[in-house]
Amino acid sequence: MDTQILSIFVFLAGAALGGVIAWFLLKTRSASANAADLATLRERLGGKDAEIQKLQAALTNEVAEHKYSREESGQLKAALEGERRAATERM
Repeated sequence: MDTQILSIFVFLAGAALGGVIAWFLLKTRSASANAADLATLRERLGGKDAEIQKLQAALTNEVAEHKYSREESGQLKAALEGERRAATERM
């Protein structure tokens, strides 16, 4: 009877120790996988930040071009109106 109790105790102690070791290994692998994922996400974030800055610069350039085009269009409309008046006066 003592050998059966001892066998059960050794089995339970081994199972508990095995469970602790497995938990530790899984935790370690999970931490390293999380670190790799975090590094990947940080790299992607850096790329997105650079892309955002590039797009912001392009937007600023397009807004400036649009403003210049509107001013030029206004000047051309004024010149056209002046020529129309001059043409109307000639008739």
